[in-house]
Amino acid sequence: MASADFASPDRTARTGSPYAIDHVFMLVEPGGAETMAKLAKGGLTQSWSRKHVGMGTANIFVCFDNAFLELVWIENEAEALSGPVGKRLVERNNKRNIGAMPYGLAIRAPSMDHVMPFEGWRFTPPSVSDMKNTVMIANSSDDPAQPFLFRSQRSVPPKEWTDELAGKRQVPGGFGSITSWRLDLPKGVAPGKDLQKLQELGLLTLGETSGPTAAWTVTASRLDGGEPRRFRLPDCTWED
Repeated sequence: MASADFASPDRTARTGSPYAIDHVFMLVEPGGAETMAKLAKGGLTQSWSRKHVGMGTANIFVCFDNAFLELVWIENEAEALSGPVGKRLVERNNKRNIGAMPYGLAIRAPSMDHVMPFEGWRFTPPSVSDMKNTVMIANSSDDPAQPFLFRSQRSVPPKEWTDELAGKRQVPGGFGSITSWRLDLPKGVAPGKDLQKLQELGLLTLGETSGPTAAWTVTASRLDGGEPRRFRLPDCTWED
């Protein structure tokens, strides 16, 4: 696959877009240990893990300099079903084998009051949660065949976080930034207008896969200046 098939930060800069992909999340098995082990085979390390108190979910962060991958699982289904976001995640998790997309896509903007490139509704995390910012959930997230699209809680990349949740990022494995994101949709599943808009903005590239499940190809830069490396989700395989 040619490098031109992948959206990159340079392309985003050329479009003049103020937006960036903050992170992609993937619904995984409880605890995330099996998925994290597959990623670790390629040199990735866990940055942080926590429970989403009051939301019934928990996660693992895998932070790069400019973005991160989040592994999310249902920790308490009853608690998750009590809220609008958790309810949608439970649906995706339970129906992933019949076409529901197990991915979320968070878009970062320069400030929390910046207009987003999609229409949606506002979600305020439960008062017991350590996530305090009200965010926008895209209306398109109601379609389980599309990614769960929303506004990030943060306005800066992991390299600029001051709360230590990013840990050492992927420096121990020699990785710097995520340089491109490609989302391949199953044959017969058309990208919605929100996904098409994100591609127009240069944030990602859309394609088609012959498999039954949507797949991400993520390209990461090497700190030593070597050839970037690519891994694919959901199987967490490396292309080299």
